[in-house]
Amino acid sequence: MMSKAKLSIVTICYNAEKDLPNTIKSVIDQGYKNVEYIIIDGGSSDNSLDIIKYYEELALSRGIVYKWLSERDQGIYDALNKGISLATGEWINFMNAGDRFVDSNVLLDIAPFLLESDDIVYGNTIDKLNDQNNRYSRAKTVDELYKGSIFCHQSCFVRLALHKEYPFNLNYNICADFDFFFRMYILGKRFKHVDKYIAIYDLNGISSNNLAYLKEMKSIVRYFKGKKAHAWYFYYLNAIFTLKYHLKKLLPSSLVVYIKASRSKK
Repeated sequence: MMSKAKLSIVTICYNAEKDLPNTIKSVIDQGYKNVEYIIIDGGSSDNSLDIIKYYEELALSRGIVYKWLSERDQGIYDALNKGISLATGEWINFMNAGDRFVDSNVLLDIAPFLLESDDIVYGNTIDKLNDQNNRYSRAKTVDELYKGSIFCHQSCFVRLALHKEYPFNLNYNICADFDFFFRMYILGKRFKHVDKYIAIYDLNGISSNNLAYLKEMKSIVRYFKGKKAHAWYFYYLNAIFTLKYHLKKLLPSSLVVYIKASRSKK
């Protein structure tokens, strides 16, 4: 029997007038209508707020609960926590400005898999390299979580009650989402992978800084698992990320994109 669960979708943005329309449309165009859409704007100085207001009437006409808030925040995860506080659904997903659902049937397709027996349901992601090239990324098993994010945050649905109990840790600037998921793994929460592509994720986001990401990720894993946990793997990642960082500086950007796109072809 198809789930009729209320889904809370949260978009955070700041001066995102170019990216925001496609993200909003990907949410309000969904065939699944038991949706609460929450947009948290960080006090934008461009036309972002006007865009948010523009789509409100259309969303409401389609039976979507449409909420928005515009005020200064303390960063990405503070804004996400505001979205969690405002949400009233059974499950929550974060689809930030610049990202979008793969198509208008995503929520219809994923809803039957959002069961009471699960806490976190995640799928696969299409990584947007640039306007011409994408990379198809299949999520990994939860046992590999110590290696880093095994799925994209935008391709994940979390039971809202769980996120209200465990909001994002504002001590992290890049990896608070990884901190949340690793904490849930340690606590024995129930993860389920659904082999469907959920989101198109813009790789130009903040977490594309691999070395900064690695530093925070390492501190999170060591906090939960001990200082020597998987030390060999982090030394390996540090060497790989450092090499990639310097190669990207030396190679033409068009060649870097070509290499990424070539590796993603099935």
